[in-house]
Amino acid sequence: MKLKKIYFYLIERHKKKIVFLILFFTLVSVSIQVKVGLIDYGYFFVIFLSCYACIYMWCNGVFAETLPITESSSNGEVIARWMMIFLSTFLHVYLLINPLLGK
Repeated sequence: MKLKKIYFYLIERHKKKIVFLILFFTLVSVSIQVKVGLIDYGYFFVIFLSCYACIYMWCNGVFAETLPITESSSNGEVIARWMMIFLSTFLHVYLLINPLLGK
């Protein structure tokens, strides 16, 4: 299946780039929010947890109730894990830009 091959390609070749991009955009957004005065300790903690979950999902393709994507994963499992990866990424992006949009 193509999604499984894409995932293995991204993780084998671009894992460090993915983690760097997530951390870079997180730091840029948090620094902008600090300069504008939009962030408090609670929201910073939520962004930190979201960043951790996003990186964990990309690197492992798992969450608490699923197993990692392997060669023996079925099509449904791979699609479900890709959905979880994208949803965690979109949630993290939303948490980063939400305070900036509300100002």
